[in-house]
Amino acid sequence: MVGNILTRIGMKMKETELYRALLDLWLGDPAAKNRAAGAIGGAVKNGLIFVNEDGTVTRVR
Repeated sequence: MVGNILTRIGMKMKETELYRALLDLWLGDPAAKNRAAGAIGGAVKNGLIFVNEDGTVTRVR
């Protein structure tokens, strides 16, 4: 799902903005917060994104 928001390699976004954009994908879903957090965590674990110390998320793959 992160790939739907950060569509190109090198795109950057604040982590909070990414979280809110993911929440907007699941409007009305009671588990939206869990899904958004899981999507970010899964993208980091699989190497799709990198979270910098300043809270900026960069798509690397």
